[in-house]
Amino acid sequence: MAVSLNDPKALSATDSQEDEHFISSSSLTSVLDFRYAPLDLSTDTIRLLKVLPGPDNSTIECNLLHCTISELPSYTALSYSWDYSGLKIGINCNGKSLWIAWNLWCFLAQFRKGVKSSRCLLWIDAICINQKDVKERTHQVRQMRSIYSTAESVIVWLG
Repeated sequence: MAVSLNDPKALSATDSQEDEHFISSSSLTSVLDFRYAPLDLSTDTIRLLKVLPGPDNSTIECNLLHCTISELPSYTALSYSWDYSGLKIGINCNGKSLWIAWNLWCFLAQFRKGVKSSRCLLWIDAICINQKDVKERTHQVRQMRSIYSTAESVIVWLG
């Protein structure tokens, strides 16, 4: 059965949900094997995402890097609409499975098409901030003005 990757409703109605790249949010905690390395919350350290080039139909591969705002390399910040559908899709981050929302996966799949080298760095709140760590999340939210203002550019993704 052919399924459009642009339609999460069509996807959920098929057996594709059982595919290793898709998971429902209810079973997420049992398979999540990506672990965030802690940030030094006494500094202005943030994470940046390096998206690696790859073929269109392959798993998205990326790495998270720690950088200080005062010594940031060139990067792009992403502003996008969060996806609350519950559909999660796996990417490979630092060699581990990281489950992200459908809308964010669609952005990364589209963005990766333009990646010519591994020097493309992104700041994406849902990936670069450990959303389960309240202290870190609070610390990072306080830095968001600096994060967006020091970005070389900001992409707005509506889906």
